[in-house]
Amino acid sequence: MGWKNDHHGLLFKSGELKLYRQTHTWGMKLSQLAQQPGTVRIVTYRLPGSQDDPYYETQIARRPRNMFVLIGVGDNESQVSRAKALKAQIPQVRVAVHPALHIKAISIEPKTLYVGSANFGNSSWADLTLGIRSAEAHDYFVKDVFDSLWTAGTEL
Repeated sequence: MGWKNDHHGLLFKSGELKLYRQTHTWGMKLSQLAQQPGTVRIVTYRLPGSQDDPYYETQIARRPRNMFVLIGVGDNESQVSRAKALKAQIPQVRVAVHPALHIKAISIEPKTLYVGSANFGNSSWADLTLGIRSAEAHDYFVKDVFDSLWTAGTEL
């Protein structure tokens, strides 16, 4: 019995799926980011590391145009401070915080979507990420997931 397309999600086909090991960092996945012309949307539960760890700023600075970063903060003031620091350091990036967000995903137009367990940043945790090349999956994520979360968040 196969899955059905319903209002709970999108059933789609993709000729390209890749399951990444925990040793394949966000930096590796985004190494060609400067060459990507479309919008990039980063969703992360939190920004790991310390204020002195520039990992996520370095990745974003590779190509800060047409970029949105949405960070789950709950009631964690240190996460709000990190989000504000990111916005201050790279003002052309649109940054928003969300009170109840646990998603870890990155979409890169026109058809790349990474979904996994790893927060956006440098981490020593064992995580897996699924890379999907599908315009249909990308567009569904943007329209039906990201846009509603961005609207519910607070842009800095």
